[in-house]
Parts: sequence; C-alpha cells; structure tokens
Amino acid sequence: MLGVSKLLVIYLTLGIQQNCQTKNYGAVQDDFRGGQVEYSKRFKHSLVYPDSLMSNNISGRIYYEFEIDTLGFVINTTILKSPHLLFSKEIKQKAKLTNGYWKPKYKNGKKVNYFISDRLYFELR
Repeated sequence: MLGVSKLLVIYLTLGIQQNCQTKNYGAVQDDFRGGQVEYSKRFKHSLVYPDSLMSNNISGRIYYEFEIDTLGFVINTTILKSPHLLFSKEIKQKAKLTNGYWKPKYKNGKKVNYFISDRLYFELR
C-alpha cells in the first residue's frame, strides 16, 4: 500500500523512429484509430504498477516496440530497454488491449506489417 506522500505516475511519451531503411515505422497519432487520446485510454491508462516494484521504490524508463500486422493486431512486443522484468511483462500483457485499433499500412499498394517504437516511464513521486 502506498503511503500518503507517494503518488503513482505512469506517463507516456512518443519516441517514434521514422525513415528507417530496414523497417516500416508508423506513428501513434496517425496509425491508431482515435489517435493519441484513444491509445492512451486503451493502453496507458490500463497499465498497473507492479506491487513489488512499488513497495521497493523501483521506477524507470521502458523502451519498447510493437510489430503491427496487416489486420491491426500487435503480433510482437519487443522490450528494447527496461529496468525490471516486471515492467516489461506489464507492457507485453497490456499491448494486447490495442489489438484491432491499428490502421493498416500500405507499401506499393499492398498491406504490410509495421512497427511502433515508444517509451514509457513508471515513476513514484
């Protein structure tokens, strides 16, 4: 249980990689149905700070990447950097809540998979 002086803060910042030659990258504000607001509602606001990390005052920044298929589903979540495995697990579990909300990407008139790269902070204040 958190003491009165502590406030749980989970916030999201866009760290989209674009113009990458080996992967097709998208942007949340363009590729998620409902844009950034809906993405925050479905993903960010669903995240739960792991109790054991909260009680031990562990916080940190997680860098991750979603691979989106041609139907708008997250088919792979890659954690690029994380201070703790439990943060990574939470990101991977909640990524599924965005399934079906990603718009298709096209290359040469054909639907293709693409990637969303982002970062998130779990922080206690």
